[in-house]
Amino acid sequence: MQISMMDTSHIHTRQDFVVLLQAMHRDLQCNPSDWGNTALLDFLEALIRYAEDIPHYYRNTGQAVNADNASWRVFADMLLGARIYE
Repeated sequence: MQISMMDTSHIHTRQDFVVLLQAMHRDLQCNPSDWGNTALLDFLEALIRYAEDIPHYYRNTGQAVNADNASWRVFADMLLGARIYE
């Protein structure tokens, strides 16, 4: 499965999150052109913006996720979003 198509609804534990990080690492190595933010500085800037905007993502996609409640899934969604967020 492509990282861009990954469903994060199954990410509940630290180990699930580690698996996601491993997949993201492989994806960046194999498909850097799919990432809008390959430099750490760009990625972190996008992560900040995405973390601020993620409640809108959940609302716009009809997901009943409270982004103010920290969870492995919310962290995963933030990282995945920061890959391409502008």
